[in-house]
Amino acid sequence: MALTFQKAKRIQTKIKLAIGGPPGSGKTMSSLLLGFGLIKGEHPDWSDAQCWDKICLCDTENGSGALYVGARAGGNVIGQYNTIPIEPPFEEQTLIDAIAMCENHGMEVIILDSMTAFWQGEGGALQTQGKIAERTGNSFTSWKGVRQDQSKMMNAILQSKCHIIADYRAKTEYVQEKNDKGKTVVRNIGMGIIAEGNTEYEYSTFFMLDASHNAVASKDRTGLFDNQIFVITPDTGKKIQKWLSEGEVPSENPVTPPAPVPAEPDEQVKKAITMIDALAKEKCAAEGGKEAVAAVVEETLGTKNYKKCTDIDKLRELYSKLKAM
Repeated sequence: MALTFQKAKRIQTKIKLAIGGPPGSGKTMSSLLLGFGLIKGEHPDWSDAQCWDKICLCDTENGSGALYVGARAGGNVIGQYNTIPIEPPFEEQTLIDAIAMCENHGMEVIILDSMTAFWQGEGGALQTQGKIAERTGNSFTSWKGVRQDQSKMMNAILQSKCHIIADYRAKTEYVQEKNDKGKTVVRNIGMGIIAEGNTEYEYSTFFMLDASHNAVASKDRTGLFDNQIFVITPDTGKKIQKWLSEGEVPSENPVTPPAPVPAEPDEQVKKAITMIDALAKEKCAAEGGKEAVAAVVEETLGTKNYKKCTDIDKLRELYSKLKAM
């Protein structure tokens, strides 16, 4: 590729932002309010209902992401947004497909709640790595595929044409301190997100929440929130949108980044078989389990040998049925 020398300039783009925090810190609510503010800032003439209809929450938390409709936060009421329920196993291709689905449905803000599921959840990176290491006997090389999967997910996030807000659970630690009345109280604080080590640096802005819903920017390329402690509201999103709009309008023929490369079918099949193998062994350990597993496998695949199946959809169906046994 030929090198070029040119003046740097800021182009209008979509924010890629992450929010981390311990349980109960308000990650989902903060994401919804911030996302609403982003859209309202860009489309001030839209009704609240129109703005909420352009938000989709990709929910890995067993349906809890849909429970916020009608909730109140200060003077704000959460409207009716869209959801995509994501069930285990939490494979990288599922996230990539969910982002593509949001774009195809004309969403402007995508909330990924929570991304930690793809790291330590069932079928996520850590579990996959462990099962591959157990199968191959090599814990070092087993990380290669996992890191590739994490890179594919991050590329899909960074290249999306939508605003993306990604939520991450944080490790929790408790500290003792004096309150304003001089009494000792215990407070939980977030000590870093549960994700691959370099994740935080991939986003333009990263907010960390504490148990009182206060946010600080551990990273902020916008410069809007340096050295501030604040509660996330729709105004937070409006400020970010205003900053985004100050860049130059992209040219009519921008250079389009390469689309995320879909995972190789064989790679997905191997991963699914690894997960099924571990689950089948667990189910077979129960009394009568071996016969029950064999019956479910044959009913689903038409054969008793799931290791020869190459249909990823059938393998995912089998995994769900075995899990429900």
